[in-house]
Amino acid sequence: MKRYKEWFTPLNVQSLKKFGALNVKFDNTEFSPNKKFKQVWQIWLLKPNERGYNHFGYILLEKSNVTEQDFRLKVSQQVIEFNSLFTIDAKILCKNDLSATPLNWDIKYNLYYNKRKIKEASILKKGNLTALKKRKNINGIVTSNWSFLEALQRISYESEEKLNFTVIDELDKIKNNQILRFIKEQRIFFGGEKHKVKVYQHIGEGWLPWLYYIDNTGRLLIAINGLKAYILNPDAITIHNRIVQQLKIRGISR
Repeated sequence: MKRYKEWFTPLNVQSLKKFGALNVKFDNTEFSPNKKFKQVWQIWLLKPNERGYNHFGYILLEKSNVTEQDFRLKVSQQVIEFNSLFTIDAKILCKNDLSATPLNWDIKYNLYYNKRKIKEASILKKGNLTALKKRKNINGIVTSNWSFLEALQRISYESEEKLNFTVIDELDKIKNNQILRFIKEQRIFFGGEKHKVKVYQHIGEGWLPWLYYIDNTGRLLIAINGLKAYILNPDAITIHNRIVQQLKIRGISR
């Protein structure tokens, strides 16, 4: 059987360009990572065959109510898994510090199937950092996988120093001994033009290595971990809804 070439290609900024993943609209409006914003990243994977999809979901972040002490972060994440859809909606109060420390949060999980079954579960969880620290070993600088996407853009805008921290993955799984470090500057193709970016590497216990590509305004354009990529794409939700409809996944309120 002939191997599908795309599936066996290393996932990096070069292959993303080759397969058209970076032909996205680029928002040139003023952006500051220290102020309120709304961003959406497409979750992009290499296709195993010609009939498959590169699109596997999206992450939407909305930062608001920014003060010197804290800010609100609204998260909507949807991931397509075979003929099902896993959704997470979270509201997080973050400390306005280097790592966007999550202080308290509400999370709602849902799992939807295709036309054979509409919905399996809907779970709402509440939590806060103080209670979590009492139950688990959390020390030093703390962030979450979602608030880190916000903090990363401020860190890149303001500093290139190495950062040691702990990630609360999906706000319930503790990943200690994480390291973020600046690697280099380079120019990459994105949205029809070349952009000068800072490249950061993230490694740590129980964490696949990530590379982050951030422009000079602080925008996170691309994140890659070797298996999947997050691509800043304002059309990600439109693409997502079309594919979900094609897969006949029901019961989703948009």
